[in-house]
Amino acid sequence: MEIHVSIENFDEKLYLSVLILILRNILQNPLDKNTYQKKFRMLMNVEELQMEVDIRQYDMKDAPMKKYQHNRHLLTLEVSRRPVLLK
Repeated sequence: MEIHVSIENFDEKLYLSVLILILRNILQNPLDKNTYQKKFRMLMNVEELQMEVDIRQYDMKDAPMKKYQHNRHLLTLEVSRRPVLLK
C-alpha cells in the first residue's frame, strides 16, 4: 500500500487520523516473512513524511531572492534561521 500526500492543501489532522488507522492495522499483524516488508516499508515512509513535516516549519513565504553575484543566472535566498540538521 502506498500513500501519496500533497503538502499543498494539507489537512494535517485528517491525514494523521487516517495514518494512525493504517499504522495500527499494519502493526497489529504479527511479524513474519510476509508482513516484514510491509512494516519496514511503512516505517520508512512514515520517517520520510515526518522529515518533510519537520522541515516545513522553516518555510518562508514571500522571501526575497537576489541574483548571485558570481552567476547572474542563479538566484540566492538569504535565510535568517536555519534548521538544525544534527541533534
